[in-house]
Amino acid sequence: MAVKQISIFVDNTPGKLSKLTAFLAENHVDMRALSLADSADYGIFRMLAIHSEELTSKLLEEGYLSKVNPVIAVSVDDTPGGLAKVVSILGENRINIEYLYAFVLDSAKNACVVIRVADNDRAEKILAENGVKLLSEKDIESI
Repeated sequence: MAVKQISIFVDNTPGKLSKLTAFLAENHVDMRALSLADSADYGIFRMLAIHSEELTSKLLEEGYLSKVNPVIAVSVDDTPGGLAKVVSILGENRINIEYLYAFVLDSAKNACVVIRVADNDRAEKILAENGVKLLSEKDIESI
């Protein structure tokens, strides 16, 4: 049930992020979530977007290095401790989180947490067994 995340490498210089976001806008990319992490030389722009496979081809044509990665998306209560429950379950089962980011859903009662781990299948199974609601690609598209 993993969802597709696009990771785009962006030079860490003035104007490059602006150029990327303009390109995404020109191509009518409907982003559902995003995260930007940086280093001295480049940034990694991660996003959940509709039609990710088509987008990677367009990005390559424009000169951007990108990759589609499977990530886990879960719904958590938007209350203190909502994230702690999910992180605790993974930690207790010795599943390392490489990174995560989150956003509040329209209802403001729930948040979506996007999680990158080494073994999605195992993590999804454990989370589901512990009552965590996994989100599908269709769930993300309907947000």
